[in-house]
Amino acid sequence: MLIAHDTSSLPGGCSHDLATQKVWQLINKIGRDSDTAHAIATEVHNHQAVIKVACFDNRDGCFGASCSEIGILGPVILWDFSKNFRVRGRTITGRRKWNNSLIFSTDFEETDYPPELVLLHEIGHAKQYLEDPGRFSKEVAGGQVQPGTWKSTEIEADNLERHERPVAEELGLRVRQNYDDYLGFS
Repeated sequence: MLIAHDTSSLPGGCSHDLATQKVWQLINKIGRDSDTAHAIATEVHNHQAVIKVACFDNRDGCFGASCSEIGILGPVILWDFSKNFRVRGRTITGRRKWNNSLIFSTDFEETDYPPELVLLHEIGHAKQYLEDPGRFSKEVAGGQVQPGTWKSTEIEADNLERHERPVAEELGLRVRQNYDDYLGFS
């Protein structure tokens, strides 16, 4: 179950009411435009486990099994509802008939992912966690180069393949071919 978390007492945090409003406003918006996004958000929201969504200004989106450094225990998504993410993306030009894999254009172009797609990416991680918490935690721990820094992991590749990329395609956006195509806020 997705539940907004009050972070108003923390620097850059927001109230429970504002977080609830923004989370559901953007989940509903992306769900109207993407059947895949609707299915992912519905599956996570209908799960018995509670996934907290905490909103902060000027913060990269992330999902974790816990966020003890800011006092949030249990699965949590940290997210900035006002920021687009800038990515290097390619256009999907078709699918291979023999295995249905994607065919990408050869040109990369910078493009903005709206806040609702960033939230969906993190909800995709929550879905991965709910599907197999042990594997998720092991993969994430293996992806830390040092505290606070990450390298691309199987978890990110899987999240792009099953969650972010299909939704970006349904929204008519260029898609990231790999996790490292993230360029920052815009």
